[in-house]
Amino acid sequence: MTVPEDAPEWSPLSGSVVGFDLDLTLLDTREAALVALRAIDPELPAAVDLGRCLTSAAELRAELSRHLPERRIEEALLRYRAAADAEGVAEAQPMPGAAEALARVRGHGGRAVVITGRRPETAAAYLRAAGLTVDLLVGGAAGPEKVSHLRRHGVEVYLGDHPLDMTAAAAAGVFGVGVTTGYATADRLRAAGARMIVSSLSTLVAGPEPAPHPAR
Repeated sequence: MTVPEDAPEWSPLSGSVVGFDLDLTLLDTREAALVALRAIDPELPAAVDLGRCLTSAAELRAELSRHLPERRIEEALLRYRAAADAEGVAEAQPMPGAAEALARVRGHGGRAVVITGRRPETAAAYLRAAGLTVDLLVGGAAGPEKVSHLRRHGVEVYLGDHPLDMTAAAAAGVFGVGVTTGYATADRLRAAGARMIVSSLSTLVAGPEPAPHPAR
């Protein structure tokens, strides 16, 4: 998708299919992750890289392996998931501007699609608890696994907080918007392929109403 230089009023939320990452893009799940980590070991939250734990199941496993003996990993993962699915759900909160961004997409007839590494049932429960509704939810897709889903569902713009989100968007030929509400800096997101950087979803919502979609 090409955004003309003479279209300053254009908003990423004006795409007919706008994709969002979940953790730290639409939802603040840091407290939920801390609850889940405490279920493994009360001391664990102070030791781990929380951002890595929220990236994908593979990264969570790798991070736990840095702090626990291998014989405890499978049990730890089961405890983490159980706590995340139970007590953790109530801790999920919409990121500033999330509800408004989704409403903005739908306000001009667009569809909001979430593509996330979280399991579909967990992602759906988190969205419900946070009071957010999307048109399509694709779970269990992290990093490069997002590319095929971005293409399959005709996503034109993808918003995410992680460099892997931007790499996937670039690989899929999708306009990637890096949101610095996670642990990645604007420079890291740009280096990964972000075409635009915003400090939060609120920044987009506070911008101009979406103009007609630019040429693709």
